[in-house]
Amino acid sequence: MTNSGTISHCRPKMDDYTKLCVVGRGAHGVCWLCRISKDPFRQKVIIKSVSTLGLKDKEEKSIMGEVKLLSSLNHPNIIGYIDYFIYDSSVCIVMQYAEGGTLSKFIQDQGERLIDENVALDYFTQITMAVDYLHNKNILHRDLKTQNILMNKRKSVIKLSDFGISKQLNTKSVASTVVGTPNYLSPEICEGRSYNQKSDMWSLGCVLYELMHLRRAFEAETMLAVIMKITKGACSPYGSHLSPGINRMIQELLKIDDKERPDTKTVLTDELILPVCMKITLSLGRITKPITSCNFETKAASDLTGNLSKESTLSNKSAALRLDVPNSSDAIKGSMGFSEGFHIFQINWRVENRDNNSVVGIGTENAILHADGSNVPLIGVDAESYGWNIGTGKLANSFVKDRIFPSWYYEDEDTYRAPYVFYCLLNLDIGYMAFVDNDYFLGFAAVGLSGKTWYPLATTGFPTAHVGITYLGGIKRKFGYS
Repeated sequence: MTNSGTISHCRPKMDDYTKLCVVGRGAHGVCWLCRISKDPFRQKVIIKSVSTLGLKDKEEKSIMGEVKLLSSLNHPNIIGYIDYFIYDSSVCIVMQYAEGGTLSKFIQDQGERLIDENVALDYFTQITMAVDYLHNKNILHRDLKTQNILMNKRKSVIKLSDFGISKQLNTKSVASTVVGTPNYLSPEICEGRSYNQKSDMWSLGCVLYELMHLRRAFEAETMLAVIMKITKGACSPYGSHLSPGINRMIQELLKIDDKERPDTKTVLTDELILPVCMKITLSLGRITKPITSCNFETKAASDLTGNLSKESTLSNKSAALRLDVPNSSDAIKGSMGFSEGFHIFQINWRVENRDNNSVVGIGTENAILHADGSNVPLIGVDAESYGWNIGTGKLANSFVKDRIFPSWYYEDEDTYRAPYVFYCLLNLDIGYMAFVDNDYFLGFAAVGLSGKTWYPLATTGFPTAHVGITYLGGIKRKFGYS
């Protein structure tokens, strides 16, 4: 591509591939199923060939824009970009092959047999995770539909595809071009109004409806009639087989007022979707080997020797919690910060070493680590830190003060007592912190955490406590696809 944005021709690479068959055609190109010629594993790929003959510079820039966009994406639920080259006056984009076909074909093949709700939720959650990834990059897909959602051979992994009309926005900008498939268009697009990420959320609602009913949410004999139904919110009838949670989710996504629709973060942390999202995250990723073990020891003021820093940190070695003067409250912060990915920490905290100010959690660089006075709350007093008070059995969260945790646990009106060993789960791709023990998923202690760097935190008013926080590893987002 030259400085003017036109495509500069380079050495052809089509000889590196063997064409097998045509799998799709468009106004300006064709999609070929190919095999990598010299690959001993005989891997198949898709080559999208787009002719540049007769195109203006602006149109060539648009094609290369899709190439640039695809090459910048790396997510397990988005079709993988491999390469591009120029051949016979065409731009050829090499992409991952999804052997299971489209979600649309999968729905058609069901006949009248409804898709199990758990399967539908699994597919919908994978799609939403991909859209969340795009929206975090300020990218609108703008053509979400079941025909653009691909599947692996085992029908277990969903892949979002076809980014030909995607648009990258500035943080506060909106789009205005009328694009997309009519049945999945949002009301604001149909009415020619500006739109943003909430337009993709409408399309997600249409996809979820289709998964649950095996038919489109908005159907009519003509395109004009479809658009009229969409602008009025005249969705096809809801089936009586829908669970209350699914029914609610579809209705929220198909709100006519885009401001009332949830965003991807809200959907992924919904009580209906979050457990599914967690299961997908764990099954798709690979846990790395333990990286570091963090232990710290707190001592009474009279036991300390030397003047410890106010910001003693958790590291591979022992660190002491600063309590060098009476009437002082202190927290200790981990040295490793996390801003993305899925991470697991093991907490070792003896039951006999807990009091009503024994809190474990996470905090930002701005988290409060010191206060004058004994047993002053530090973790969870503002939006810079969140945690779980294992002494009182309540969340240390400024947004939900004094909430019992886990909220589902009650036995003889007693609170849950965390065992000596339990675990903290931190998913910053979605933005939540949760806790589990060996028997139960205890629940979510904080949500909306994306966009910041978080460090492990702990504090206690107990005069002598031995606490261990061990980082067990995290998800590596490098996935096979079969």
